[in-house]
Amino acid sequence: MKGLLLALLFLVLVVILGATYKNPKLVNYLRDQYLKSNTSSSSTPTPTPTKKSPEIQMYIYLNSNGFSPEVLTISTNTKVVWTNKTNKSINIVNNSTNNKFDIGTINANASKGIVFDVPGTYIYHNNSNSQQIVTVIVEK
Repeated sequence: MKGLLLALLFLVLVVILGATYKNPKLVNYLRDQYLKSNTSSSSTPTPTPTKKSPEIQMYIYLNSNGFSPEVLTISTNTKVVWTNKTNKSINIVNNSTNNKFDIGTINANASKGIVFDVPGTYIYHNNSNSQQIVTVIVEK
């Protein structure tokens, strides 16, 4: 019914206004509007999916030999996942003055993630073995 009314409106405009030869742009516009209204299946627009920016993740592992890697350089807003590959809980201590990025205790064969959003150099050690040290360098 809607399509018939639009077609009738189109015809009336063409005949009354003489638009067929005086204003071809109007004819093309009305034709396009008519075709558009007949080809859309619903009046609600289909939402376009939003793109989520990928989360950057880096990994630091602790095994019996220490941290791997021993130095990690990352950009701000990068998530670092700390994984304890030993068979006992460990406490990772932040030697830096900024305690915002404390890791704390990680159970055996478990992981903990932290997002570094402030540039700087952060030095950590395994509380059970102070010789096991890792440095995280956060750049802009």
